[in-house]
Amino acid sequence: MLDSLVGSLDRISRRLAWVGGAAVLVAAGVVTFDVIARKFFGFSLAGADEISGYVLADAVALSLAFVIFERANIRIDLAVKSFPSLLQGAFDLLALLLLLAFLGVVTYYGWNLLSDSFQHGSRAVTPLRTPLAIPQTIWIAGLIFALFSGSVLFVAGAAAIAKRRYAAAQKLIGIKSLDEEIETESADILPQEKKG
Repeated sequence: MLDSLVGSLDRISRRLAWVGGAAVLVAAGVVTFDVIARKFFGFSLAGADEISGYVLADAVALSLAFVIFERANIRIDLAVKSFPSLLQGAFDLLALLLLLAFLGVVTYYGWNLLSDSFQHGSRAVTPLRTPLAIPQTIWIAGLIFALFSGSVLFVAGAAAIAKRRYAAAQKLIGIKSLDEEIETESADILPQEKKG
């Protein structure tokens, strides 16, 4: 059951990352159009820069869970790979726990910010007067999803280590090996071999 939950959350995280990436591309297009329109046609789309700021913050938050599942967060691997498997797993759990603690703090304060925005009807001090609860709701949803997904991964990693399935724990929460990095990068570049 835990494995299927991890798989489902991983699939959702990929979709959210795609949504975030698409939103950034659209925002970049709108800002580009705004710059060209101002330069050559003398008019401007009011608030393009403001909206692109919201989109960027929301896209990052929506992509955080994907980063956790891909084990793409930055960690320094100075000597950990030379440790016994159990110790490597313990360090991987500690690294994930520290990441989750940081996400927890950001989510806590983000929730308070969103709550204040709803309570006071806060709006941006810009010509658009954007209700701040709109972008903040998307932002906090991404943070909560990342925190929940990371917590599920932590439990799955701890369970794998407890069962002495160190290779499985490594695939879930460990630092990617050089071979995994090469495989990931080359899969996007090199054509797949046909199975026949």
